[in-house]
Amino acid sequence: MTSINPEGNGYFGGLVLAYGFPVIKKALVVGKHVPGAGGPRASDVLPLLDDKLAILSGGRDKRGGAILTFPASPKRETARPDDYRRLLQYLTSIPSEEIRELRFSVIVDTRGSTWPQVKIILKALQEHCAALIHCAYIIKPGNFWQKQRTSLASHKYTFELEKRSKKIRAGVTLIRPEELDFPSTLTDIDYDTWMLSGSSLMRDGELIRNGYPCDLDSLPVGTRLGMARHEEGSLHYYVNGRDQGPAFSYVPPGVYAIIDLYGQCAQVSLIHNPVPRQGISVLKGRPGYDLTMDVVIPHTFSTCCGPGIILK
Repeated sequence: MTSINPEGNGYFGGLVLAYGFPVIKKALVVGKHVPGAGGPRASDVLPLLDDKLAILSGGRDKRGGAILTFPASPKRETARPDDYRRLLQYLTSIPSEEIRELRFSVIVDTRGSTWPQVKIILKALQEHCAALIHCAYIIKPGNFWQKQRTSLASHKYTFELEKRSKKIRAGVTLIRPEELDFPSTLTDIDYDTWMLSGSSLMRDGELIRNGYPCDLDSLPVGTRLGMARHEEGSLHYYVNGRDQGPAFSYVPPGVYAIIDLYGQCAQVSLIHNPVPRQGISVLKGRPGYDLTMDVVIPHTFSTCCGPGIILK
């Protein structure tokens, strides 16, 4: 998460979104499967490994724990619960005991899958290796979670479950960058902050209303996103230059734009575009001439930012 230094009121540039797979520190998971130790051998699950229903790539998370991935695969359509049980027994036996004690970070890519197919995976994780899981991250298409919220709520998982998709949160704050103790997510800031998360408008971490015309979750790569505080105090969002209407009212002057990157949103770029401004000027000796002009309002990324952000 980082913030942009404003110069008074005005348009907060444009942000070009670039999505990619979550950045994960790579390292070799050292370990060896011991034949005859009670678990399945590679030859026992070779067809399932070829189907790439689950992968233990050797990646490590920032804690040092092993990463277990369930990539999007057409083979899910025919996969059975017992297939996942056998795979999990084999794959979780590979890392060394030291790595296993840190527990696994699990990534489940739900794109192209139905809810029943995903539910089989989550159920297998819960029933066969819940004690070995640190956290499960769900990569989802735009509206998948909204459709399955009720179904998921009816199931209990002993491991932490997080939703991950190609997302950003964007808003403004009165807090100076050097005074902000950057939390893990923008929604944890509970004062003097206005933000858009998906299509939900939030103030100080609390939901104000849903259904704003700009849905950040659905923006494709290359989208130009803008924010502007208007003179009367309303905050507007812009998508490729098109005004999405007022999001908030009575936003005070002197705010800083702030961006939260998470899920698969890997990069934003700051772009300076001329924007029309109404003002009073003197033209050809006539004072008070009402003039509309295009003004470039320069902004820069603050050097104050959350962990994991690289400024270029």
